[in-house]
Amino acid sequence: MLILIQVAEVSPEADLEQVEVMQKKFDDFQSDLKANEVRLADMNVIAMQLMTLGQTEAAVKIQTQLEDLNQKWSSLQQVTQEKADKLGSAHQVQRFHRFVFIIRLGIYLIFSEF
Repeated sequence: MLILIQVAEVSPEADLEQVEVMQKKFDDFQSDLKANEVRLADMNVIAMQLMTLGQTEAAVKIQTQLEDLNQKWSSLQQVTQEKADKLGSAHQVQRFHRFVFIIRLGIYLIFSEF
């Protein structure tokens, strides 16, 4: 089974609100990922139990599937962490831009009173 996961890329034109919406969606995705981590652990336990039943051919197949699944899970976690880092950086950049805008607006208002 092939699972495709697409996490939206943060465009340079994204504003703070867009980044916060993407962060919320990403947080929901990470919650789902955590829930599936428990299922994966349970599946590993069941697979180990099945491999001890004595059927060599079935045990080899189960071991191969288990290794493949665990490797894909590890890759998914790595990609998820990379996306989290990018989203966090984008959020910091947009907060900085918002701060600069507010400071500029304040300076403009101060000088427009003179």
